[in-house]
Amino acid sequence: MPKVLIVDDSLTVRTVVERILESRQMQVLQASLGTEAIERIQHDEPDLVVCDVLLPDKEGYEVCQFVKSHPRLDRTPVLLISGIVNPAVVDRAARVGSAGVLQKPFSADELAGKVNDLLAQRATTRPETLAVNGLAAAAVACSTPRLSARPDGLVPSAPARPPERPVPTLDGCLSGLAAAEGVHSVVLADRSGHLIGSAGDTSAAATLGALTACLVSASDELGAELERGGVQGLIVEHARGLVLVSNVGESAVLTLVLDEPAALGKARYYVKKAVPDLLGAL
Repeated sequence: MPKVLIVDDSLTVRTVVERILESRQMQVLQASLGTEAIERIQHDEPDLVVCDVLLPDKEGYEVCQFVKSHPRLDRTPVLLISGIVNPAVVDRAARVGSAGVLQKPFSADELAGKVNDLLAQRATTRPETLAVNGLAAAAVACSTPRLSARPDGLVPSAPARPPERPVPTLDGCLSGLAAAEGVHSVVLADRSGHLIGSAGDTSAAATLGALTACLVSASDELGAELERGGVQGLIVEHARGLVLVSNVGESAVLTLVLDEPAALGKARYYVKKAVPDLLGAL
C-alpha cells in the first residue's frame, strides 16, 4: 500500500486529502508544520509527499529541498499545493526539484490522478537514470572524485553539500507574498510614495503606494508627538478586509491588502520572513 504524507496547517485540507487517498487504498500520514514534516519524512519514509507551499514555520519549498538533498530520500516525489499558482511559484518549485504544483481548491479526481501518476513514475524510474539538478545521475557519478580508503580499510563518506539557497529577487519576494492565502495584492514603495514593485492585483498599485507612504509619515509624526518613536507597522481594518503595512528598513514601505481578517496571522509571519530578502533585493 503506497504511503503518502500530507503537509498542511489546515486540518480541513488534511482531512479532505486523507479521505480522497484512503478511498483509493493509500496509507495517509499527516503533518501540520514543516519541521514536523521533515521528522516524519525521515522516520516514515513516505512514497510521496503532498505539501502546502505556505506553512507557519517553513515554506513547502524548504521541505522539498530537504527531501531532494537527502541521499536516501531524494527519489521521493514532492507535490506542492498552493492557493495561487503563478510563474514565480512554478519557477521556484522547479528550482527545488518539486514534481509539480497543484492549485487549491482541487477536485478529488485531480489530486488522485496526480498522486497515482507520481507513484507510478517513482515505481518505474530506475535510480541510475534519475536527474539530479538537471544532470543525469550517471554523469554526476563520473564527475565525482573517488574516495580513498583509510588505513583501517574504511572508506570515508563524502562531506554533505548543503543545498544552495536561490538568490532572492524583488519580483520573487513580492510574488511569493502575493501567493499567500487571503492576500489580494502586495505593494512596495519608497518613503516618498514612489512605486518600487507590486504583485497580485496591481491595478491600483501606484495609488496604494503613495497613500501608504502618507499614512506612515503621519503615523511617524503621531509617534513623535506622543514620544513613542517611529511607527513599526500598521493594521488598518476596513468593512471588507484588512491592510497590513510594514517597514522595510528605513527606505521602503510594504503594504499587503488582505481579503479577510483570518489571513492576518499568516501574513504577518510571512512578511517578517520576507523583509530580510526584500532588503537584500533592494
